[in-house]
Amino acid sequence: SAGLAALALSVAWAIASAGSHSGTAYSLRNFYGVYSVRDQDGVRSLFHGNTEHGMQFLEPAKQSEPLSYYGFASPLGEAWSEAGAGWRSVGVVGLGAGSLAAYGRRGMAMDFYELDPDVAEIAGRWFTYLRLSSATIRVVTGDGRLSLERADGAAYDALILDAFSSGAVPIHLLTKEAFAVYLRRLKPDGVILLHVSNRYLDLR
Repeated sequence: SAGLAALALSVAWAIASAGSHSGTAYSLRNFYGVYSVRDQDGVRSLFHGNTEHGMQFLEPAKQSEPLSYYGFASPLGEAWSEAGAGWRSVGVVGLGAGSLAAYGRRGMAMDFYELDPDVAEIAGRWFTYLRLSSATIRVVTGDGRLSLERADGAAYDALILDAFSSGAVPIHLLTKEAFAVYLRRLKPDGVILLHVSNRYLDLR
């Protein structure tokens, strides 16, 4: 029957998805694409399609150390070291694996704005950055720009824009109108940090 055929195709897709990459611990397909969690060489990685969106050591003693382009020696790490000593409130648009939570300190509040509830579930279930952070962590699901528009009273020392759809920043997060929203959510001496790596455009 058509129902059994559809079920068979779904099962076949799930098996192919789980086995398409060596070390795949979890995979999910939804409206936004295919997510996979892969374990290799002592590191767990989150992928959206073929784009990596966060990594973490599997060894518990190392799990509070951010990796890849979130590492302490990365441009983000250098900016945080240079300007972040006095930050008490940080907003982040885009969650990924939750790597930025590793920068949280006691007494700091970090709000993560994440479009896809499935990403929030993956970050909480398959990675430990959020629960190991010394900061007070809040995850808000929904469109980041719209959520910030509704965040009356929010005043951040730093707002970090790290939202991606596969290999590109969603364009509606880069308009003049969007930046007007961001500026309204900053303290007078607050800063905006923007992750500009992109497969298609040079945003520097």
